[in-house]
Amino acid sequence: IPRAQAIFNSLAAANGPLALASAYFVGVGHVKLKKYDEAINVFKGITSQAGRDERENQVKELAWMSLGRVQFELGQFDEAIVSYREIPPEPKNINYPDSLYETAWAHIRKKDFARARNATELLKLVSEGTVLEPEADILAGTLQLKLQKYDEASEEYERVGNKYGAVYDEIHALLSTDQDPVKFFDKMLAKNDKNL
Repeated sequence: IPRAQAIFNSLAAANGPLALASAYFVGVGHVKLKKYDEAINVFKGITSQAGRDERENQVKELAWMSLGRVQFELGQFDEAIVSYREIPPEPKNINYPDSLYETAWAHIRKKDFARARNATELLKLVSEGTVLEPEADILAGTLQLKLQKYDEASEEYERVGNKYGAVYDEIHALLSTDQDPVKFFDKMLAKNDKNL
């Protein structure tokens, strides 16, 4: 990792078209080495710069997400929430649902379940059809429990069961045959390579 960081540091210092992306990888290296203060400094440095093009703006978003994640790991939940809020709430922004999910968890860690529920409700709207959709559904039910809204929690869990139970049963039935699960999923992916 230190060798890779040295290479990325030199690219970042050159201030060329790969400078922000290189700096981002330096920050990731610090996280991997558990040098969180250095990682925070690198990510803050990236987020303070103006993006020159769409690619650099995407790197800045990744830096905001990474900054929030490091802050979350360090127990700096308020700071993490501020970082996650920097992700633009645009419909096609692939980072936005993740920022809402992680914001909800930061509120949960602060025991602010009402705000966590608000973030989760918004997450449920923007995560439809994504891998976060079931996570958002389950989290919504859990937050209803935390808020002692037992009827709402029960309804939410029932919706989750109805929504995903049939899929679970179908996959379980297919895997309980004598088929090799790896071959089965490889075959299924080969059939559906355009529409996963």
